[in-house]
Formats: sequence, C-alpha cells, structure tokens
Amino acid sequence: MKFDLRSEARYFVVTPLAAEIDGVNADVVDISTRGARLQVTQPVGIGRLVPFTLRAENSGVVTTASVIWCEMAALSLHDDELDRYFCGVTFEQSLAAIRELI
Repeated sequence: MKFDLRSEARYFVVTPLAAEIDGVNADVVDISTRGARLQVTQPVGIGRLVPFTLRAENSGVVTTASVIWCEMAALSLHDDELDRYFCGVTFEQSLAAIRELI
C-alpha cells in the first residue's frame, strides 16, 4: 500500500515549464509549492542539495532543492536521442511564488 506524504497539492503541468537543476536542463512534469517531479537527460545525485531554477514567461523562481529520488524513465534506442530520467525534489520551504505559476 502506497502512502502519500505530501503536505501540499501537486499539479500536473500541461504546458511545459522549463527548469534547471544542478546545471542540467529539466522539464517540470508536476509541481507544488513544496516540490516537483522533473524529467532530465542525465541522472541527478540522490540526497544532494542542489540549485534549482524554474523559468516562466515573465518571472522565475530560484531556490535550493533536495533530490529525493531519481530513476530511469526511458532508455534511448538511437544514437541521436538521450536517455530520460525522472527525479523528485523537495524545496527547503514552501514557495508562494510557485502558486502564481500554477
């Protein structure tokens, strides 16, 4: 049985939101004011505190995130494609600025 320990509602992103985690470009899959699930093209170290930037049209959010998990999402079958990974991050504090983007 799975338990959902989230303290804030999580919202799936319909229009892709660009982000950067530890210097790696990322796409936001879902997000809340306390964390996010990201898709990246290289694994991100679990248990690390890393810089996180969310880029939006008229604003952005810069904070520090803790990487909770990272797993392979899709293995590339062609040389011109990259492997894909999903990773989950939490923010050190609830970010009210994200409410404006959701």
